[in-house]
Amino acid sequence: ELLQPGGFNALKKLGLEDAVQDIDSHIVKGYIIHDTYSGTNIKLSYPVDETGSIYTGRSFHHGRFIMGLRRQAKNEPNVNLIEGTVNSLLENKAGDIVGVEYREKHTDN
Repeated sequence: ELLQPGGFNALKKLGLEDAVQDIDSHIVKGYIIHDTYSGTNIKLSYPVDETGSIYTGRSFHHGRFIMGLRRQAKNEPNVNLIEGTVNSLLENKAGDIVGVEYREKHTDN
């Protein structure tokens, strides 16, 4: 997965930057286009911020990122982790999803 600089900055604003730590993420500073026909390369860097530093994104394995987000959420005092299987979605009259019916992992509840 590629998390563009805007997405990475959003994670930082939410205090979730650590979700991409310790998951073998790589700093991405832009793109390189390889023209195999001519043998030339074109470097497309992300823009620079107001301090002159280049904006950066992150590249990583999606599953590890999700686990990093879960790890961050579990550390919050107002979060209770419930693992289970969703059986159905609960909708309001407007058709918005407002909850789920689920079976807890390793139980019949």
